[in-house]
Amino acid sequence: MHLWIKVHYRWLPKEGRTVGRTKEEKEVNTYLDNLRGLIFAKYNEMFLAGEQVTARKHKCRLISKDEKSMTLLELFDDYIKDYAKLVGHATPSQQR
Repeated sequence: MHLWIKVHYRWLPKEGRTVGRTKEEKEVNTYLDNLRGLIFAKYNEMFLAGEQVTARKHKCRLISKDEKSMTLLELFDDYIKDYAKLVGHATPSQQR
């Protein structure tokens, strides 16, 4: 039997959590508590930084797809450029 089916019958809609008597229900409640904590922490982080908080920006921040994130390749390219400046060599993209 799937966890959703087990938890579904023991869900407390007003509290937004399970009854919490079984191991699985406690795990679900812990996960939900951690998720709520993350949501509030990211909101407060944005609010205290003076950013305009929108649902879209908040969602992107939660799933780490905000404007400040970059791919590993972009990060590596930046590293190579910074290193080249330190040692005084041109990067392959600068030699073209």
